Amino acid sequence: MVKLRLVVVAALMGVLALTAGAEASASTTVSAPGHVVAGAPRAVHAKKKKKHKKKKAAAILKVGSIPAGSVLVGGVDGRTVYMLARETSTTSICTGPCAQIWPAVVAAGTPVAGPGLDKSKLSVAMQASGANQVVYAGHLLYFFSGDTAPGDAKGLAIPGWHAVAPDGSPVGGT
Repeated sequence: MVKLRLVVVAALMGVLALTAGAEASASTTVSAPGHVVAGAPRAVHAKKKKKHKKKKAAAILKVGSIPAGSVLVGGVDGRTVYMLARETSTTSICTGPCAQIWPAVVAAGTPVAGPGLDKSKLSVAMQASGANQVVYAGHLLYFFSGDTAPGDAKGLAIPGWHAVAPDGSPVGGT
């Protein structure tokens, strides 16, 4: 009966600690499976965590190289950037499951054109999701989830998808 009370008290203390967002000052330790020792001392150091607002970086596009030629790549990780040939406006038709496979290139601020790119061709278009999707030479830009390293261009095997040349024209694909 005493052990059961200790377990209940320990469980309640854990719930209170979680809901209060802090550790309980008295602790319970388990010394062996099923054997609970209440009141065992444990050092508790309360540190206040500073909340830092993470600054979202603007999308950066650069010129990279794949076997099909020079193309736009994401500036942070160097992944190939794609366009969907059948999109004729700056409203994305790639939503739902498509967007899981082809995530949009988005910008938190003004996108940045690296060397070799025409910054006047670079803009953003607000999508229904609320994201600012990056546009280059009138084409909405996407990454392919199957590309994992710089130079990968596995998305070119998918009909209708093309990499994007520095002048904005489609590269490769079918």
